[in-house]
Amino acid sequence: MKLILKSSTPIFLTMKLTADCSPESNLLIIGEGTWGKKVLSVLSGGHHDADLISAREFLTNRNEVANFEPETIYWICTRPDLQIRILEELIHLGAQKVILEKPFFTSHEEFNSLEGMIKCVSATKIFVSEPWRHSSLWEGAKTAIFDLMNETDSIQIRIDRSSSELRDFIDPVQDWLPHDFSLIFDLALELGESETQIVRSPVTKDNLMQGSVSIGRNIQIDFSIGFSSRGRTAQWVIGNGDQTFMVDFTALKIQSFENSESRPVALHTRDNPLINQYEWVSRQSYDPDLLDKLRLQKMVLIPK
Repeated sequence: MKLILKSSTPIFLTMKLTADCSPESNLLIIGEGTWGKKVLSVLSGGHHDADLISAREFLTNRNEVANFEPETIYWICTRPDLQIRILEELIHLGAQKVILEKPFFTSHEEFNSLEGMIKCVSATKIFVSEPWRHSSLWEGAKTAIFDLMNETDSIQIRIDRSSSELRDFIDPVQDWLPHDFSLIFDLALELGESETQIVRSPVTKDNLMQGSVSIGRNIQIDFSIGFSSRGRTAQWVIGNGDQTFMVDFTALKIQSFENSESRPVALHTRDNPLINQYEWVSRQSYDPDLLDKLRLQKMVLIPK
């Protein structure tokens, strides 16, 4: 990536995990927090050129940038209140592809701003970070779900995703819920179901949200997402009364339960969801389902 500056003095100070500190890169990560550094480490380890800059550095010196390379992808890894501001600046500067990190919005006002930008902007293509959707673990899970549906009229899914970690600026429900509702949306797309409905209105107590949604007539999903003192859990338990299996997003495995015994399902999990997602975005011209998946999350996170 080439940054053409109005001043002869370099303005952006970037962090790079390669010996070559050239400013040329296919990816610029904005946000020097833990997650921004994680994305940088994974993408650089996957042989992709990636640079990182702090949100403060970008916002302070944004007016010094005169041009962006068309193929550059911008990945915003900041706290929620900065993400919309940075996206607005990137649109103004002419960025062509931007990835937003979760949570994508935390209020009606942020959702409305984001929705307005998606509807009105044609040059900048906006994507949202949903790495599990691009994992072989999820592909294996969908295959198991489809096999189960071939044998029964309806299935039940129980989602538990929680952590004992509380982070500044990010509510744990808003932090974790986009992971699973991205997968719920993808599952509905694969099944050709046009509606995902709330069955039981979400209730949040002590930073833990519980509720139920349905995909069409045949899939009911109960979820519990947010904070838990028990530690980190990220599981889908799926069954039809006779057969049950579990997708464990922490252990990266699918476990089938038959006759009170469990057996692992053969699965290739050596791929990295972050790398898969980045490569998917680089190939896509735009995300045709972006607004629909964001509206689904808003329906649950910020009800009227």
